[in-house]
Amino acid sequence: QFPAAAIPPLGWPENHLYTNEILYDRIPEDFQLPGHLHEPAIYIKVIEDPGHILVGQRGVFAARKILSGEVFSEYTGYLIQRRVQDRSAYLYKYFERGSLELDIDAQDAGNESRYLNDYRDVAEAHNVEFLVVPINGRLHIMLQAIQDIP
Repeated sequence: QFPAAAIPPLGWPENHLYTNEILYDRIPEDFQLPGHLHEPAIYIKVIEDPGHILVGQRGVFAARKILSGEVFSEYTGYLIQRRVQDRSAYLYKYFERGSLELDIDAQDAGNESRYLNDYRDVAEAHNVEFLVVPINGRLHIMLQAIQDIP
């Protein structure tokens, strides 16, 4: 499947296709990204270590070596307007300006990233940071390794 054509900005040359996505129709259909780029970076499992503070809960673990600087996932869920009564354990502050406060809530929808646990009481420092990346007028919350994760 190829992306639908996007509406070009004023002044865009008529003889050039305008797109907001990478087009893959000029490479072989069996094209594979090199090495680790097509392998899942993380997986979910129940924490079984009785000495772990979150024993019995789900956590995210590296499925392969994740290199420092690698962006390996996106935090997803419902975009909601923040309310005082929100009690979800899966809120991430998405945007705040004046009285407008928006969060991503992964309580009822999301991906593996919702099971990313806080490092406190488990490790000496965090190994992941959240990056806010604007793409086509929307903010994306990306996870980036700040050190190699074996």
